[in-house]
Amino acid sequence: MAVYLDLLALINFAFNFALLAASGWLGLEQFNLGRYAASALAGTVFWFIFFFSPQYILINWLCRAAGGLAMAWIAWRPAGFKGLFTRCFTVLVVGQLVGGGIYSLLYCLEGDILGRPGGVSLGLAAAGGGLGLAVAAWWAGRIHRSRHLASHLGQVTVTWGERTVSFSALLDSGNTLRHPLSSWPVVLLKRRAAARLLEEDLLSWLESPLAEPPSRVETRVALIPFVTLGGQGLLGALRPDRLTVALAGRSRELTQVYIALEEKGRLPLEYEALAFPIDGEKEDGQKFERCG
Repeated sequence: MAVYLDLLALINFAFNFALLAASGWLGLEQFNLGRYAASALAGTVFWFIFFFSPQYILINWLCRAAGGLAMAWIAWRPAGFKGLFTRCFTVLVVGQLVGGGIYSLLYCLEGDILGRPGGVSLGLAAAGGGLGLAVAAWWAGRIHRSRHLASHLGQVTVTWGERTVSFSALLDSGNTLRHPLSSWPVVLLKRRAAARLLEEDLLSWLESPLAEPPSRVETRVALIPFVTLGGQGLLGALRPDRLTVALAGRSRELTQVYIALEEKGRLPLEYEALAFPIDGEKEDGQKFERCG
C-alpha cells in the first residue's frame, strides 16, 4: 500500500485549521490567520510523531495532550493555565464531534448498521450525534453569553448607617427605573442580598410599600412606579447614605440614588444587584462624580 505523506500532512493541516476556526468561533476568539496556520502546523508535527510510532499508546496520548496544548497556546496565547486548559478542551470537544460525525457518515454510506451485526443502529447513532451537537450548542451559548455579560459585570457597594456591603451587579443599560419627580436612579437588590444590609422591618416595608414605613426612615423613602410587559405597580425604595458603582477599575459614587427589592412574582435576578452603566448616566441633571 502506498502512503503519500505530503497528502496526509495537507489533510491533517486543513483539518486542524478547521478545528481551530470552529473552536475560536465557539469561544468568541478573534480570528488570526497567521496564528491559526502556525497552530495547525504544530498540530501536524505532533501527528507525524504519532504516525511513525503508532504501536505505543503512551506516545499517542502524549501527542494528543501536548499537541492540543501547543495548538491552543499558539492560536490564542491565553493568560494562565486555566485559560489554556479551557481552550485546549474546546479544541478536543470539537475534534471529537467532527471526527465522530465523519466516522458515522462512513458507516452510513456502507449499510444500515453502524459496526458489526447486532451493533448500534443508525437511528440510535443519529440520536446520539444529535444529542452531542445539542450539548455542544448549549455549551457554546453559555460561553457566548458569559463572554458578553463579562463586560457588564461590576460591583455595587452600599452604605446604610454603620453597614457597608458590596454586591455583585449586572450594569444593565436597560435598567431605566427612576424616581418620577427627581429622576434619581434605582438599584434593585435580591432580598437575600439586601438582608445583609437592611433590618428586617425595612425589608418587610420594601415588600409591602403601601404600608406605613418605619418612622426612622420617613424622610428617606419613595414609591417608584414601574411598567413591565406583565403589568404595572409600585416599588418601595430607600435612599442609602452612599452608593458606589464600580466596573473594570472605574467607579462612581452617588448620594442621589435609591435601592429597592426585586419585584415578587417576576423572574429572580441572576446577580445580587441590577444597576446601570457608570458612563453616560446623570444624577439630578449632573454627571456622576468620579471617585476612582
